[in-house]
Amino acid sequence: MSPRETRRSYVRVGPEFEALLEGWSSGGGGGARVEIPTDVFITDDPPSVTVQLDVSGIDPAATQVALEDQVLIVQGNRMPPPRGGRRKYQQAEIEWGSFERRVRIGVPVDGDRAEASYQRGVLTISLPIVERDPPTVPPVVILRVRQPR
Repeated sequence: MSPRETRRSYVRVGPEFEALLEGWSSGGGGGARVEIPTDVFITDDPPSVTVQLDVSGIDPAATQVALEDQVLIVQGNRMPPPRGGRRKYQQAEIEWGSFERRVRIGVPVDGDRAEASYQRGVLTISLPIVERDPPTVPPVVILRVRQPR
């Protein structure tokens, strides 16, 4: 089993999260983009969807966050530190450059009450779930059936 197959086996989730995971991508077209590891989870108290992105090294003020048709879109740029002199890498794993992460939110959320924070390299976005009123059940009318005489 390759490392990629092993990773896939660890990220399997139950069907209740299928809608949340559907549509995850790192953008498309226009060249390579930085892959941003992302976690999405739902909390009950308060009811909200939380999205956490591993974006160490970004400028939070230069990062755009938008919610469009239940899709959270996060765009930014991870700039490399200034280079001094010639480098000969032995290992290079950190991805530098622009990124776009789209996360489909599978429940109705209130974008006006969304909150975002950036701490220790993790961007956390909390989206309160819109609580729907319970469906109204029409009253049951019981009719008396008369027997023919």
